[in-house]
Amino acid sequence: MASLINFDKYFANFPQMERETDFDFFWKNSLIDLKRIAIEPVSHENTRLSSPRFTVMDIAYKSFGKTAVQARLYMPKKRKHPRPVIIIHDYLEATAFKGYKLETDFAYLFLTLRGHQILKGIDFHNQKKGFEVESPGYMIENIMDPENYYLKGVYLDCYRAIDLLRLYKDIDCSSIGVIGKGIGGAAAAFCASSSKRISAVVLDSLSFADLPKSQNLAEGPVTTEINDFVSSARGKRKILRRNLSYFDAVHFCDRFETPLLMTTGIKSVTAPAECIFSFFNASVSCDKTMEIYPDDGESAGGAHQFKKSLSWLKKMVYIK
Repeated sequence: MASLINFDKYFANFPQMERETDFDFFWKNSLIDLKRIAIEPVSHENTRLSSPRFTVMDIAYKSFGKTAVQARLYMPKKRKHPRPVIIIHDYLEATAFKGYKLETDFAYLFLTLRGHQILKGIDFHNQKKGFEVESPGYMIENIMDPENYYLKGVYLDCYRAIDLLRLYKDIDCSSIGVIGKGIGGAAAAFCASSSKRISAVVLDSLSFADLPKSQNLAEGPVTTEINDFVSSARGKRKILRRNLSYFDAVHFCDRFETPLLMTTGIKSVTAPAECIFSFFNASVSCDKTMEIYPDDGESAGGAHQFKKSLSWLKKMVYIK
């Protein structure tokens, strides 16, 4: 039996929209700088993963800081000029959607968050008793320097994926969907606010949203890494709070008109429902839907919800 939930507790959440005065200038210049970097794509077919339904390509391309970003493209064999969906996993969870069925309506670009190519196969969340895996600390990489902060790279990597897809003549990039989970959801929100080619966005268990609230409520590697750094950086908290505000997902939520589908598991500890509703409630410029799973955590519906999300994306991306 589903738990009795007081949903007023969640729908009453609204963030304090406190963008820095140079917020728009910061991101405008970041996109300009990104365009100065040659994308230099390299790709080859992954014959092990290719099937009668999809040709699978392993891809690398240059992004922010001239970092090589890895991605995997699934091209349907029996659909001409498919429209693409960019899929971005959560922090330290590179296999979040592994095993979920892909419909042949789309071409799918699965991004690997920078730094995560060397972490695949390591489980940071379900560690065996007596065996501890140290978190890599990406979330505090250059945290005192917003111009070079780790999440700036993640967000721009997602945006650059749009440019990558446009290089493929067999893909129709006039309308693009995005699915982001956790930190990948924050990157997806940035993309939706920065590119008119994004026609629909799915935010699955969004994290890094409404930071003043989430840093007190959330658990897991993202929150732990940052809070541990805060504890050791006494006297610098005001600067740190300012730096992180450029990357708080709620500061993008009213900057796009793209249809929005969000999912939340009320029992999630890494992506608190209160913070997800802060984003949802402040998204005033778009058609929006929330899928709520009262008895789920970060899974938020799992493969069933993923299938529903793809069906929703098909309507939104192909209607445009």
